[in-house]
Amino acid sequence: MLIAKEDSKEMSKTIRRQQSEIQVKDSMLKDSRIKLDCIEQQLYERNVQIVGLPESDQEADDMKKVVQLAKVKMGLNIETDIDTVHRLGKKTNHKSRDLIIKFKTKAARQEFYQNRKKTCPSKYPQENIYINDQITDYRKGLFLVGWQATQKLNFNNTVR
Repeated sequence: MLIAKEDSKEMSKTIRRQQSEIQVKDSMLKDSRIKLDCIEQQLYERNVQIVGLPESDQEADDMKKVVQLAKVKMGLNIETDIDTVHRLGKKTNHKSRDLIIKFKTKAARQEFYQNRKKTCPSKYPQENIYINDQITDYRKGLFLVGWQATQKLNFNNTVR
């Protein structure tokens, strides 16, 4: 009986030590995820994401559409400022995919982004084109949680 009690105490110590190690490793993992998200977001600092721009078969057509959008609705000539243009996800027949524009410089991206309200649906109700920051999936999740909280608490004056 005495041996069983000692074994039990020893097992309890081992379990507490392992639980402590797990907590430390969980904390380290969380810190690593946050650091990785920051690094990933830095990769997106010259990018914008366009939602609602009709899809073309050719990437070059998407480039032309973006340049035309900037020229006609924003009064900007960005043809030489764009590094690449590509769509996110797999192509479907139902919905156009989001478009990512990578600019050559942060200044060009900022000028385009600051003029984004000139394309808003209130000015062009037939088109629902939105221009947003490109953010990581982790940050999208955080925004979703925040948005859900505002809906649950019935906030009407939230910034969108």
